[in-house]
Amino acid sequence: MATMVAPKPAVRGRSTPVRRIGWHLLGLLLTALPTGALVGWLGSLLPDVPAVWSFGIWAVVAAAYGMHEMRLITLPHPQRMRQVPAGWRRKYQPRIVAFAYGLLIGPGYLIFIRTTAFYLLNLGVLLAGSPVLGATGWAIVAVCRIVPSVLALPSARRGDLNDHLIRTMGLDNPARLVCGGALALLAGHVLLLVLT
Repeated sequence: MATMVAPKPAVRGRSTPVRRIGWHLLGLLLTALPTGALVGWLGSLLPDVPAVWSFGIWAVVAAAYGMHEMRLITLPHPQRMRQVPAGWRRKYQPRIVAFAYGLLIGPGYLIFIRTTAFYLLNLGVLLAGSPVLGATGWAIVAVCRIVPSVLALPSARRGDLNDHLIRTMGLDNPARLVCGGALALLAGHVLLLVLT
């Protein structure tokens, strides 16, 4: 977030926070769309599973990981512990860094993932076996990834970006609880639909 909206980038270059966010979104979409489509295509190669079973499997996994997010149980949460290379900010122009970060982050597999909702997207797209649904899902995630940077723009303009970042980090645990609750509710709704 700070890379996108910092008023003074580490390396000089013609750039504004809004332009960097635009470059970042472009990079995100260039790798997110084909990744989602590929996951959907791979799902289409799997044996056909009745829709009721697919929804049921997804709902059970979503309920379990909803409880994981709320820290009621602990489940495997595979992820890389690294984010994007920080050294790029000192080597390259801001728009190149924003674009390259987007390229790396877009697929979702090369970075630290805070919540398990992304894995449920993968499971849902695999079970659906739809490249269009996959590309759409990954595009939505890509657009949502720029929301924190857009929300940080006013703080950057006022010069209190550091305070904004500290406040944002303080929301991490409440956000996980909300995500977990949302997953559990969605899983319950899907299970009710499957069972009725």
